[in-house]
Amino acid sequence: MKSLFYLVTLLVLLFTRPLMADTQQLLQLIDYVGVDYSGAIVNGDVASEAEYAEMLDFTAGITQQVVDLPEHEVKARLSEQ
Repeated sequence: MKSLFYLVTLLVLLFTRPLMADTQQLLQLIDYVGVDYSGAIVNGDVASEAEYAEMLDFTAGITQQVVDLPEHEVKARLSEQ
């Protein structure tokens, strides 16, 4: 019985680790765009074309990562953002 518990625990850890890493990367990208926004946009206008282009690239990556998330109630709310 104990060995079955350890096996199940190991399998859960092996399968959830990539998801946790993907989620961590998604949060880091969202944070980066949030912090970098003031360098790209000032008073509603593009202040730096390079920063703005980078933000567009990162937000496309964020959008794709949200699409790739497993189905969950939080995914629906993220997709609406």
